[in-house]
Amino acid sequence: MKATQLRSQHDKEMFDQLLEDPVIKKINEQIAKREVKGNLGIRRHLLSTSVRLTRTMAAPLHTIAKDCAEKLGLTIPLELYVFPSPTYNDVCLEPARAF
Repeated sequence: MKATQLRSQHDKEMFDQLLEDPVIKKINEQIAKREVKGNLGIRRHLLSTSVRLTRTMAAPLHTIAKDCAEKLGLTIPLELYVFPSPTYNDVCLEPARAF
C-alpha cells in the first residue's frame, strides 16, 4: 500500500493549504538550498544542530518509526533526530538526498 492511499481528502486539502503558507514556503526553500549542497547536506546539518536519537535513547520512537516504515513498505534506513524550533520541526527526507 502506498502512503498516498492512506490519506484522507481533508488531509490532502490541508497539505495543499500548508504548502501555500509563507512560513512553510520559506522553510521548504531553506531545505531545497541545503539539498543543493550535496547528498549529505541535510544530514550533516542535522548532525551538527540536532541530537540523533539512537535506539537506546528512544526505543519507543524507534519502534513506532519501524512499524510505520513496515506499513508503508519502506526498506530504507531510518534516522530519528530531535531539535529545538519555534516552528514545525518534523521532516521526512528523500533517502537519496538525505544520505
